[in-house]
Amino acid sequence: MIAVRVIRAARELDLPIVALRSRDEADALHARMADEVVVLDGEGSGAFLDTAAMVGAVVRTGCAAVHPGHGLLAENADFAQSCTGAGLTWVGPSPKVLRTLGDKTAPECRRPRCSPRAVAPLDE
Repeated sequence: MIAVRVIRAARELDLPIVALRSRDEADALHARMADEVVVLDGEGSGAFLDTAAMVGAVVRTGCAAVHPGHGLLAENADFAQSCTGAGLTWVGPSPKVLRTLGDKTAPECRRPRCSPRAVAPLDE
């Protein structure tokens, strides 16, 4: 679980940990490991869809940085932008990168950045 790895790394740096969880995640390992837990409205992944509520919760706790884990939030450019807009450090790809990579039809995703060269096989 990514959250547990992030918490362990933060502990090694003596950083305080705030975890967000939904109402139905009372026994979640990442929440049990945190110094402080914010319970979001809603259950399951739906609790993590209200970007304003999450950013507000993070700001109220005094956090300086947000690590989104993986998947739902880690790939959400709007969430990343909301975090950086609130003065938080976003631990992940920039909102611009998330938007570019998230748009699979964008020319940047189709055009190679370098010219790959074919390598001749070695004679054995």
